[in-house]
Amino acid sequence: MHRAEITVTKSAGVNYLKVIGSKREYKRSSVSMSETKTEITVRIKAEDPTALKASINSVLNDIEIVEKAGGI
Repeated sequence: MHRAEITVTKSAGVNYLKVIGSKREYKRSSVSMSETKTEITVRIKAEDPTALKASINSVLNDIEIVEKAGGI
């Protein structure tokens, strides 16, 4: 099992979990997210390095989109 945990400083007034969701399940990986007033933490578990990288890229892309859109 491969794992990663990413912590990102939030932009003010953006509710990431409302837009992205707190949990995702894929065939070879799972993603869970939690949020505090200042940070969002992403925990990823994957069966292999390729699935881990794909999940990391997907989550970071979603976070970037939410920030550019101003939290929608």
